[in-house]
Amino acid sequence: MPESADSGTSVTQGSEQIHGLGGSWECVESPGGEVNAGTSQGPHEDDDIPACLSETNDFRPPEPDEREKDVYGIIYATRKAHDRWLILATEAICFGDDPKAAQAYRDWARAYKLLPKLERQVLIHDIETSSVEVQERLSQNVVLLLLHLDDHHSENTQIHLKSDREGLIARLVHSLRIPSPPKRPKDDEVQTTSLVRALLEMSSGRVDRQQHEFSEESTTDKNAELFASVFEITASKEFGNADVQEMIALISKSPLFSQSRISIQDLDDRTMQIRHSLLLGFEEEHLVLARFSFGQVEDFRCYLSHTYTAIESLRGLQNNQLVLLTWTTTLFRRQTDAANRQLSILQEWANSEEGESLYNDLARSAQGSQTVEQLVLIMVAMLGYSRLVPDNLDHFELPLRGSYLVDLDTHFRSHALGNRMRVMKHMVFAMIRVLSTFGNTYEETNIERLRSDE
Repeated sequence: MPESADSGTSVTQGSEQIHGLGGSWECVESPGGEVNAGTSQGPHEDDDIPACLSETNDFRPPEPDEREKDVYGIIYATRKAHDRWLILATEAICFGDDPKAAQAYRDWARAYKLLPKLERQVLIHDIETSSVEVQERLSQNVVLLLLHLDDHHSENTQIHLKSDREGLIARLVHSLRIPSPPKRPKDDEVQTTSLVRALLEMSSGRVDRQQHEFSEESTTDKNAELFASVFEITASKEFGNADVQEMIALISKSPLFSQSRISIQDLDDRTMQIRHSLLLGFEEEHLVLARFSFGQVEDFRCYLSHTYTAIESLRGLQNNQLVLLTWTTTLFRRQTDAANRQLSILQEWANSEEGESLYNDLARSAQGSQTVEQLVLIMVAMLGYSRLVPDNLDHFELPLRGSYLVDLDTHFRSHALGNRMRVMKHMVFAMIRVLSTFGNTYEETNIERLRSDE
């Protein structure tokens, strides 16, 4: 949104970087300047405009003429002039065949702090001018999205369910035109535009890659909240956990689905497509990841991919949570604020009923017959869990019952000794030492065999 200073005071800007995505305008820094609410909403002097933009003055937002200033006052007259320019910029981006001109409009919008407003108008224009088929598909996807996020019986969800294409598109456009609340972070407006753009493109609408500005700091929970705010509902449910049979019964009564029958498989496929396109979940099926930012999730995915590439036999959804626990070793080593925030989330999850249940399942699995690779993964995952939930006597450097094997057996029998992390750390390194003597002759092993060899 454009900067507004109705109080008439001057606002000093720091250095601002112009990030044009095309042409010769990438990464051009402009000196700071003053924005005086009484004269302009853009850079105060022409000297403040980078040379790369001054070469494209034909695309610059205009100043209001003197007659408009006299009639409306400088602030409102400037807004009117900018609004007219935004219409021209929107048409150039959506209909024009000159990529450089479209980029110039976007770069000038960024310089005048009008880019979020321009991108929102481009999105609205594309929704309104899409074909009937695209709007129909978009409307259906909106309904499916809402049923996954909100209670099926809420008033607003029921309104959307009963809407036809024209009504739902009109409500969506109206909501997108409403300015963001002043207290909402500016990044939320950009993220919302990108998310709704993804929904439109998923519905076969026009592709605009410059609106693929997904924030790496956003989480799946945050994205669900932003979608919910657009449609004035509450994101009260975890996306993807809705009752499929109930959803099919509800959409069968919707005017939007009157000409098509949706099977369970169709619904599952579209749910997966929505999840991936709209960044509302991950194929790893870790609910704890919903609290991670997308940059952090991508970091974990790189670790996951590296692990499965190195040990192909471990690849599978059933092992993703185990790899997540082994990842904690990397996070503990980093000792950064970001890593500490991730560890805090994982520690809370590990202390939950779900985390404790997973650890108990791993303890039982370790006592059964496993491939060597799987057993190593289980044991290292248990060590990762033990670091997240340390015991009182982990600092004690000797086994409590005369042998770490006896201590391990006690832990496996669900009798707490208070030194779980110390035991798991010792046993993991002992296991690696023993396995290194096996060469490639083993196929399956378990804790009992390790005990006998140790």
